[in-house]
Amino acid sequence: MPMVLLSWQQSKVFLQLTLSINSVSHAVYERIKSPLLTLVSSGSPEQSYAILSHLHLLVVRAPFIFASDYNHFCCQYNEPLYVKKLKLEMLTAIANESKHLRNWESIRAVGKIALQQYDVNAIALQQY
Repeated sequence: MPMVLLSWQQSKVFLQLTLSINSVSHAVYERIKSPLLTLVSSGSPEQSYAILSHLHLLVVRAPFIFASDYNHFCCQYNEPLYVKKLKLEMLTAIANESKHLRNWESIRAVGKIALQQYDVNAIALQQY
């Protein structure tokens, strides 16, 4: 793990130096994308959250680079809420008209439920 952190720090420095050169910074994103996505799925939820936080910044800067890797940002049933929230933010950042996200009926269903007249806050308060 220390070597991964050292490598990540080097990548951050290189990203900062190439921030004004889009083609180079996008190439850096492509190079560090795979190792970071691999680390997200392995390890503890705390480690995943730390890596996802860094990935979130990259996703916001270049969402098209991560659009094909949307499945890494799908929530698992056993993940903590803070990891799920961050993954959902990243999914919405990379959402586009691609075939990957267009056919997700479940997302559409959740949106319909959210738009209905239910008082979700009252239900949540009653449970706790």
